[in-house]
Amino acid sequence: GFYQITNTIFVVQGWDTRGNVGTSRWHHLQRKQIGDEWVVVCFCPSGGNCVHEQLAMDVDMDQFLDDDLFHKDDDEVILFSRQAAEDGDTYSNIFSVTFAGQTSVKSRVIVSHLGDDDGTGAWVCAKDRGIHCGHITSARHELQRLVRVDPTATDGALHAEVTELRVRSAIKSPDNAISHLPVHPPLWASLPDDPLTYPCAQPLRAVPSILELNDVSRCCCLPVRSAYSPLRPSEHHSCTIYTLTGAHCMRIELQLCPSCPRTLRRFIGPETRDLGIFNFNNRILFTHDLLDEYTSAYTSSETPFVGWVATVSRRYTNHGSERPFVTEKMFRAVWFSYIQLQHLETALQCSACGPMPQDTIWDGVTLAFSQKHLLPSLRPPTILHENSLHRNEVRYYSHMQWIPDQKLRKAVQKVIRGQSLILQSDDEDDEANGNQSRSNMTEKNQQDLLDRIKAIPGVQDNLGKLDQSLKDVFSAYFGIQALGAGTEPPPVYRRLLVQLSAEESALQTANRPSLEALRGFVTHPTSINTSRLVGIPCLYEVLEYHKSKGEGYPGHLLSLCKWMCQRGESLLKSIIVHEAP
Repeated sequence: GFYQITNTIFVVQGWDTRGNVGTSRWHHLQRKQIGDEWVVVCFCPSGGNCVHEQLAMDVDMDQFLDDDLFHKDDDEVILFSRQAAEDGDTYSNIFSVTFAGQTSVKSRVIVSHLGDDDGTGAWVCAKDRGIHCGHITSARHELQRLVRVDPTATDGALHAEVTELRVRSAIKSPDNAISHLPVHPPLWASLPDDPLTYPCAQPLRAVPSILELNDVSRCCCLPVRSAYSPLRPSEHHSCTIYTLTGAHCMRIELQLCPSCPRTLRRFIGPETRDLGIFNFNNRILFTHDLLDEYTSAYTSSETPFVGWVATVSRRYTNHGSERPFVTEKMFRAVWFSYIQLQHLETALQCSACGPMPQDTIWDGVTLAFSQKHLLPSLRPPTILHENSLHRNEVRYYSHMQWIPDQKLRKAVQKVIRGQSLILQSDDEDDEANGNQSRSNMTEKNQQDLLDRIKAIPGVQDNLGKLDQSLKDVFSAYFGIQALGAGTEPPPVYRRLLVQLSAEESALQTANRPSLEALRGFVTHPTSINTSRLVGIPCLYEVLEYHKSKGEGYPGHLLSLCKWMCQRGESLLKSIIVHEAP
């Protein structure tokens, strides 16, 4: 398979060089003209000397289309393959996914789906483990938009599954698990005289058909957990129990929490300690023996989370689990929540400093040279060699940014970042336009928006003092007149101004070879010279944006290129003290 998905990006099928057959994996390839030369880069394991690059270089370039039929390089999700499965009732869909704002082909990931058009089935991301990564989430929403022919459609099933938002909140507050009663440590970590506060549960052999509420059922809300009341109605939901050998989809009885805001949809869930199960968030539950197994692995061989999760994921695959194992980030949050419930005789903390001492001393791992490297010539890296070059008068230079004024940089960032400054009227479809109406904004958000708008005239004036081209580019897309016209600024210009106002050296954006290419473009602003500016992505994307629209480069943009060239060359000249050897 060899699919062209954008003007420069292709998706190619993996190739087994030994058997001369295709594989089931897909990879990205980019073909781009830089100056008079065509450059091809493939990201397959054999990239650099692979059959894909040879094919892309040998085939007549005119066979590769370059028109508006294809997606843009920064399109977030691209469905490039859709075929009916063998059973005829399901489909195999393959996507190329990147996150919003990313334009590099290196940021693209292959996401595959085998299942029904409602989004159910098996989802696999080529980069991230588990089924809840951002790439899969974006692909699931895109599938529904295509199937329903509705640009605002979303995958509603995602709201009933664990998302990365819950992972982040769990990591920030590991105390908010549903299970809350103390848990005995495993037998191998216990002493004969340790007290038993509850009957120890046997290792779970068979999962129950339904997990019911009980007298000790609680919500995760703090500081006082809401308790289960038999007088209030309950409802049944789906949940997943993760065991040593696989995941099982079950039913769980829940009761809406009366204390938490209804918008959070928090539920009182069963305390499953007596069953040997840890209830994390009413949606995913883990057996105690699974969590204790990691504790055993960590204490015996210092096993990291990533390696252990990979081991369990392979075990799930071998046992034909209904669902894959969770991600490393999710398991880390679950394990730390569980370990806080284990009843230990000692708190394992300093009696004087408490659980969070101000100063700690860490013992590192001592690294040694191999025996073959222990030669008489071995010296510490701080010792100067007699033939070392001596570069005197070299010092750090400040104000190396494109915009030297720190306050002005922050002001530019304040205006161009955040929610759209263009507000829709209340009777317009806000979701379809992606903008926010005045009635839906909080008082704080309204004040923030007004502050950003008030800062625009001052930013324009100060940019004009630095260079007129900066003011013209900013005013054309972020000025008061552009705001009044109600036109959203192109993302490429937003990324350009973000880079120009960044808190980093301008020479990180444009190094010496890139400045030479920029000098050539300023002298002769042709398409060939534009292609040589790939080393300055933020500027290259803006130029390609106008080229794709079939229009010439605006005068204020060419003036900005000239200013960037002069500014970059002056900064480079100021830091050069010695000639190259």
